[in-house]
Amino acid sequence: HEPLEMQAHRLRRMSLHYLRRHRDEAAAATELLEKQLDDRDTLLNDRAYARAQGEFDLEEALKDINEVLKSHPENSAFIDTRGYVLFKLGKYDEALKDLE
Repeated sequence: HEPLEMQAHRLRRMSLHYLRRHRDEAAAATELLEKQLDDRDTLLNDRAYARAQGEFDLEEALKDINEVLKSHPENSAFIDTRGYVLFKLGKYDEALKDLE
């Protein structure tokens, strides 16, 4: 079983997501990245997705998800996130390639 602290952090991030507090959700992921808690690639993906949903720091979101995809080029969840970020950036042709 994972430590109780990790469960609490995940629950916090999920709650922020459902409350549509995307900036806070991204900040929570950043905090965990700085503390090197949880899986780095998952946190980068989550932060990129939160930024896309909140429509802020989109270029940074793209950097995050591209970094993740270097290690996991075939992961459909990560490809989906990049497609969503690209869509929010108005790069529709690139987004369509990922989302198909």
